[in-house]
Amino acid sequence: MYRILSGALYVGEIQHRTRRYEGQQPAIVECKLYDAVQALLAAQARKKADGSSTNGASALLAGLVGDGAGSRLVSTHTAKGTKRYRYYATPALTADQPPLRVPALALEKLVVDSVVARLSTAELLAPDLIDSPDLPAALATAAMLGTNLRRADAAARRELLLNLVEKVMVTGAAVTISIRLAPIAEVNGGTLAIVVPAEIGRRKASLSLVVPGQAQVSPDPALIALVARSRSWFEDLRHGRVATIRELAAREGLGDIHVRPILPFAFLAPDIVTAIAEGRQPATLTAAKLKAMAPLPTSWAEQRLALGWGA
Repeated sequence: MYRILSGALYVGEIQHRTRRYEGQQPAIVECKLYDAVQALLAAQARKKADGSSTNGASALLAGLVGDGAGSRLVSTHTAKGTKRYRYYATPALTADQPPLRVPALALEKLVVDSVVARLSTAELLAPDLIDSPDLPAALATAAMLGTNLRRADAAARRELLLNLVEKVMVTGAAVTISIRLAPIAEVNGGTLAIVVPAEIGRRKASLSLVVPGQAQVSPDPALIALVARSRSWFEDLRHGRVATIRELAAREGLGDIHVRPILPFAFLAPDIVTAIAEGRQPATLTAAKLKAMAPLPTSWAEQRLALGWGA
């Protein structure tokens, strides 16, 4: 389609390699229209070169993300069945140096939430604006920008980020967001850095951006089922529906060795059970990890520490 639309025949010319010559055929398209189409084609080519998505708003951070070595991360995606997974990724340099690939939605949420939080918290922002000639006005502008960023639709949010964010650097241990000070206060240049400890991990079968100590609101059916099964089995024993663990295992078609490690999960701290049911467990806590950690401490405080919550 690009080659068709960029053809010089429409304006009565012919092209040989990079040069164009006057042809014998008459022009069938006005030069003004032809030039407008070429400008659109050139703009699309620039978007692809700088990592922008072809549908615009879906790549919120296109052109802003890089790694610690200075390489740019471009917007890309993979598909599995009907699902489409977006990433920001560096090109694969060698077989021994695979590309860095960051889940797009997780990174975009982290950046937006972090920028909004900094702009909306005067106590954190004031030290970076101390040289502003009017600090109260600068803090008010920052708060307004934070509110706008939080409420904006995808297209408006990208425009705000392009104005505010100089770059987003992803390393193995953190995401660093550099914010321009000029849109906030009357200062000559300068940036402030927001450093968020984070690492690329895996949640279930997909990549995730793991922020230490931050619960991910995403119910895990396998984890919920594991805890529910342990509580159900304990209630069966408690009320005499089965007399022994061996009888329970036989009823479930399992060996004792598979039942005994799961039963103690019935004694998880109530707040841990509630968090798991609501999907607020630490991102690294899965059913497989919980099984591997058995037996857990009986102390609820020690359970919280062992499973990734604070005391």
